[in-house]
Amino acid sequence: MNYISRRRLLQLGLLTPLVASPFYRQSAAFAVCKDGTCCIDPECSNATKITGSKPNGNIPGISNFIWPIAGAPNTPYEIGDAFGPRLIRGEYDWHEGIDIKANEGTDVIASCPGFVRIAAACDARFVNSGKIIQIQAYKYDNNNNIIQKYRVSYHHLSELFVNPGDIITQGTVIGKSGCTGATWPHLHLEIRKEDVPQNPYFYLACPTVGTHTVAIQSVNNNTNGTLTVELRVTSPRTKLDINRINVFALDSNNNQIDSMYVDFNETHNCGRIIQSNINPQAINSYTYTENIATPNRTVIITPEDFSTTQPNWIVTFKFNGLSSSNTTKIKAQALDCSNTIAEDIKTI
Repeated sequence: MNYISRRRLLQLGLLTPLVASPFYRQSAAFAVCKDGTCCIDPECSNATKITGSKPNGNIPGISNFIWPIAGAPNTPYEIGDAFGPRLIRGEYDWHEGIDIKANEGTDVIASCPGFVRIAAACDARFVNSGKIIQIQAYKYDNNNNIIQKYRVSYHHLSELFVNPGDIITQGTVIGKSGCTGATWPHLHLEIRKEDVPQNPYFYLACPTVGTHTVAIQSVNNNTNGTLTVELRVTSPRTKLDINRINVFALDSNNNQIDSMYVDFNETHNCGRIIQSNINPQAINSYTYTENIATPNRTVIITPEDFSTTQPNWIVTFKFNGLSSSNTTKIKAQALDCSNTIAEDIKTI
């Protein structure tokens, strides 16, 4: 069934809009093209690469971001998938946005002002995204000079109300949510700063419920004078804004000897996320490198399955290369987007 006929049936009341089941994701969420070369919305036979040019005239600047679904992230518009590492259909996936549960046909509003860069039934640059809108946005200084560029994308839409080149104000209804390119109705929201994916929780008002925790699982000495520290971060579904993990090596006087970190907002810089081939058990993990110049200091990130109705988001981090010289304690921290810190300390 093509999109036009489906929309007409919905308008006539002959078809029931798809309803977003709470935190449910079907096992085969991606649609594959007939030639097997790409994955795009099966309702679209001609993927495009049309980009709207920056229009003449005044383009409003960003002062803040608002939720693209009114009422999110509260019931019934909860977050189904967080930003960052996840395990989906048995494979590792680094989620570059957040998924907002929304029934098909829910109004989608512009989170920020800007101009429409992409508005397409399916775009070859965004696989599995279905009908998509991307807005180019700017932040200006007091002299009206551009100091920051953002691209905000809205995926899996059922209807598009804007065209490439349109100037959009914040709060404008730009389309309807749907499930094109997916198998459950939701809106995927993606915010990129200078083309680097950012955790949307940094930019949106986020009422979260619950408390996240971090627990050091093990500390092992390596033959090269370094330590391997494994820790586990847990956060409830109502609090999916974890964004940075710190590990510190301390001496007997609690002085810092060494430290390592993972920052989710940096993971696509300089190819820092690479698939791990360390061992067969790590096929669903990725390796994060703080600094390309020190490849032996890595963090293996292994998320647990977060589909269906699991109550908690759980990810294991294994830090390799922390200095063992004079280290007597390990301190681990997990920070959310408001810099609330969960902490654990282990004497070794």
